Amino acid sequence: MIEKAMRECHVSLKPSKNAKQQVPDTIAKVGEHIPIARAQMRIRLSFPVESAKAVRNRLKRALGGGDLRPESMSEEQMVMLVDPGQYRTLDEVVREETKGKGSVEIVDLKEAVEEEEKLGAGAAAAAT
Repeated sequence: MIEKAMRECHVSLKPSKNAKQQVPDTIAKVGEHIPIARAQMRIRLSFPVESAKAVRNRLKRALGGGDLRPESMSEEQMVMLVDPGQYRTLDEVVREETKGKGSVEIVDLKEAVEEEEKLGAGAAAAAT
């Protein structure tokens, strides 16, 4: 399915170029024809209670000013889904605001929606 969309977009991978460098352009072009998005990862942010408000405010600014939607939140931990490209930013925010007392932990590298899993299973069954 993805190879077909790549052919329709006239995208071909160059063997002499690093694959990681080619991925963003390829995803953008293929995304015009089929709905495709990067998998989200689940992370756990841990920080002291006294720095919770400052961490939340900085996270809102770092993540584009939108609503911060953690899956669960206590005074010392926050679990949320983020784009893998935002990991470094989140780590810097937690480290700076907590003066090294906070941490960022990856709970799950790829978070898939059940519908996507069913779609993948159906495509695998159809391929055999």
